[in-house]
Amino acid sequence: MSLIIDVISRKTSVKQTLINPGDVTVVIYEPSVVQVHAQASAVARYVREGNDLLIYMQDGTVIRCNGYFLQAANTAEQSELVFADGQQLTHVTFADTAAGGLAPVELTAQT
Repeated sequence: MSLIIDVISRKTSVKQTLINPGDVTVVIYEPSVVQVHAQASAVARYVREGNDLLIYMQDGTVIRCNGYFLQAANTAEQSELVFADGQQLTHVTFADTAAGGLAPVELTAQT
């Protein structure tokens, strides 16, 4: 099954769609909305590694969002994560996103 991910720039509203049958790396250059077309309950865990967000799905697929935790200069905007399962949208935030070092840190999702 292919995984569909939309990356929508918060500044320009330009949308890029990625369709991958396996692991995928999404490069985020500016604060964006990352929309994963799957149920939020399909996620096994979230990990922060530096400024990257790693989403480990229960089927073993890994979504790496390079630059997810980077904040644009002169703005408080950040990237956001949303799951769309065809029935509803689930906005996922993280309470424990303190500055990430090089060591991976497991995150707790808040929906």
